[in-house]
Amino acid sequence: MSEDLFANRPRMKEYLKPEDLNTDACVDLAATILSEQANELAHAARRYASSPTKENRQHLAMLRDWYKSPMFQALSCGLADGEKVAQDIIKDALRGRAVL
Repeated sequence: MSEDLFANRPRMKEYLKPEDLNTDACVDLAATILSEQANELAHAARRYASSPTKENRQHLAMLRDWYKSPMFQALSCGLADGEKVAQDIIKDALRGRAVL
């Protein structure tokens, strides 16, 4: 995801105060995004393991790179090492464990 994607967009900090936000809704949204992304990564890892095509490898790499992005850092509040998280999700997916 390009960091410039949001460069010219209005920032919430320009028109909202922290007390205007519903904290529970913000946390729920972040959790949902992280959960769905984990499921996508697990699915891509299993797909690549069963069919190691160039397209499947590229898709897996793209999803894995997301875990190194500022978006992941923001959604995880900077509390998680994205590369380690991606590795763990892939490892669990390939062992047949449910992701999240």
